Amino acid sequence: MSIRRGEELDEMLNAAERERSCLYARKKWVVDALRRRVRRGTLLEVAPNCFVRWSTWQKLKKLPRYLWIIRAVAKARRGCVFCGASAAALYGLYVPYADMGRVHIATSKKAHTRSSRLVARHPVEADQTYVIDGLLVTSPLRTSFDCMRAHEFPEALAYADSTLRFLGVSKQDMQRYVDSHAHFRGVAAAREAVRFADPRAENGGESVARATMIEMGYMIPDLQRPFTDDISGDTYRTDFYWELPDGTTIAGELDGAQKYTDPDYMDGRNFSGVVRGERLRESRISKQVDGICRFTPDDVADHTYFARVLDSFGIPREPIPNQ
Repeated sequence: MSIRRGEELDEMLNAAERERSCLYARKKWVVDALRRRVRRGTLLEVAPNCFVRWSTWQKLKKLPRYLWIIRAVAKARRGCVFCGASAAALYGLYVPYADMGRVHIATSKKAHTRSSRLVARHPVEADQTYVIDGLLVTSPLRTSFDCMRAHEFPEALAYADSTLRFLGVSKQDMQRYVDSHAHFRGVAAAREAVRFADPRAENGGESVARATMIEMGYMIPDLQRPFTDDISGDTYRTDFYWELPDGTTIAGELDGAQKYTDPDYMDGRNFSGVVRGERLRESRISKQVDGICRFTPDDVADHTYFARVLDSFGIPREPIPNQ
C-alpha cells in the first residue's frame, strides 16, 4: 500500500474516533487494507465492516462500545431512525448485553430491505422521532414499548424501570401507550412490566432481581429504603427492604461486581476503599434491621439457590396483588 493511502486510512480512523465512532468501511480497497491491519493486530473488526483501533477499544466499556457501533451505522445510513435496544442505548436506558449484538433500525412496513448480521430492521408505524446525540430515534414511549414486548418479564421490567427513572415518563402515560397498542405482539409482557415498574430501581440488575422475586411468588420488597447513621448523620439506602408480618425487618443487597470495579460506582476510591466503605455502610444499617440478605446476579439467575437464600431469611411467599 502506498504511503498516501496509509495516511488516508489513519485520518479516517482518527476522524471516526473524534466522533466516538467505529469506522464503517464500504470501499473494497479500504476494507481489504483495514483487514490487513486486523491481521497484524493493530485494528479490530468489532462488527461486520466496523473497524476500530485495538488500543482504543480496550478502554471502552460494553455500552460505549455498542454506541460506537451505532454511530458508525448512522454515518453509513444517514437519516435512519434507530429503534428498540439501539434507541434505548442512545437514551441512556438499561440495555442487557444480549441486546447489543445488532443495531436496530426502524423501517416502513413497505420497505424491501432485509436485516443483516449487523443491522436488524423493524417495521415501525409512523411515530414521532426524537434527536439524541444528533441521531434520530423512536419516541421514548415507543422505544420502551418495543423493548418490553421483545423480552420476558425480568428484562421487560428493567426496561420499564429505567424508562420511568431516566426519561421522565409517567407510569400512567406508559400504561395508556401500552393499552393503545393492545393488538401488538408481546403486549402482555409490556403490560405486566408496566404494572410493576418502579423508578426507584437504580440499575437493571436490581430490576431483574425484583422481577425474579415476583415471578417466584415472594413478597415484593420496598426499594431504596433510607437509613440515617446515628453516628455520622449520613444516609444509607438499601437496594431492597422487607418488613415481615411478624415485624422482622430485612435489608436486601445485590452485590454486583460493578460497585467494586466500575469507576462510575467507585467515586474515585480504589478497591480497598470501596470494600471498607461497604463494611462501614453494612455495619450502620445492621443496627437498624434484623438481618441483611446479600446475593449476586449469579445467585438470582439460579432460581433454586435464590429461593434458598430468600427462604433462609424468612422472606414469605404471598399472592401477587390484583391491579
